[in-house]
Amino acid sequence: MKKQIFILLCFGILINLNFVLALNETIDRNYAMNEINNSQGIISEFIVNNFSTQYLEDTLFEAQTIFKQVDYAEILRGNINASASDIKEATLALQLIKWKNLSYADVVASTDKIRERRVQAFLLYDKLVIAKQKGNTSEALTILTNAETSFYNGRYNETDSYLQDFANYLEAQRIEQSTINVFSRNTKNFFQKYWIEIIGVLLALVVIIYILEKIRMKKNLRSKIEKMKAEKESLDKLIKKAQRDRFEKNKISGLVYNIQMEKYNERLQAINDELPVLTKELKNGKKIKKRK
Repeated sequence: MKKQIFILLCFGILINLNFVLALNETIDRNYAMNEINNSQGIISEFIVNNFSTQYLEDTLFEAQTIFKQVDYAEILRGNINASASDIKEATLALQLIKWKNLSYADVVASTDKIRERRVQAFLLYDKLVIAKQKGNTSEALTILTNAETSFYNGRYNETDSYLQDFANYLEAQRIEQSTINVFSRNTKNFFQKYWIEIIGVLLALVVIIYILEKIRMKKNLRSKIEKMKAEKESLDKLIKKAQRDRFEKNKISGLVYNIQMEKYNERLQAINDELPVLTKELKNGKKIKKRK
């Protein structure tokens, strides 16, 4: 079995080699020259469309150089009638080049790069046109602007990378929107199916919150009442102390005594006015409006 596979592989390689040799034989000088002319036409097409031509011009120069080298090689092979001076010129031109295997197929190999570049350029251009119709967010427009800049500067691999980023962005947006739609649909279906139960739960929550708020309010009132009662006791003690200091011990002057008593009595009166109101609020469970 292995021997049969090996024979088939060798046979395939032989056929491919014969095909390449036959192809090389069909590519003559006229064919190569025609390909160079076609490449010049592609460059003109790029100029009309405002595409970058730097790569094409460099590749065309390479093809023209190889074409000239093959002409010299053909002179040295004796395939072209040439004068002694032409032979000398060819010898000098190819003295640093391995020219024996040079053929017009090498010229076509370079012009094929220009053809491939044309296909790549217009494919990317069409992709850009389509993408610009889909990009409507700031992030998408940023990606497309970068892609367009790369394209018109002849950086096609970079352009393709930006377009892939754009495609990934659109896919992420699609998945996100799909998730939102599914969630919205499921939520709507859930409310339609369990609306009675949901209303019941909401009402129960309202009642619970109301009860908790009442408890919190009563707790705050109790705390405030206790603080006022404690403050009232302290004021009573301070009043008695001030009276002893003035009349029994004569520690303070009449002016100081009067100021202290006025301040104590003012605060005591405020407590006496507010304490009954707070006590009634605690008992009734609702706030009492103060009289103006």
